Amino acid sequence: MVRMALGGAMFVALLGAALGCGGYSTEKAELRCDQEESAKEQCVTDAAYEACVACYEECGAGCHPGATCPETYLCGSSNNADDSSDDTSADQ
Repeated sequence: MVRMALGGAMFVALLGAALGCGGYSTEKAELRCDQEESAKEQCVTDAAYEACVACYEECGAGCHPGATCPETYLCGSSNNADDSSDDTSADQ
């Protein structure tokens, strides 16, 4: 019975990981977007900031700036080679 319970718990944990629980919390997303806004003041409009938060909440480290002005944010691989190493303290 214990083996069955542990197996069930492991299954639930793996299922959660497989379903993409990789997004950031709102607080962590806002911290990351605050850094973006500080670095790119003129290009991070209110709408871009909201898009930034939504992207980081959904994609976590998979969210990347689109290198546009106003800025856009994309889930998936980075369009900017310099963005490939995400070394901010806001990340995982």
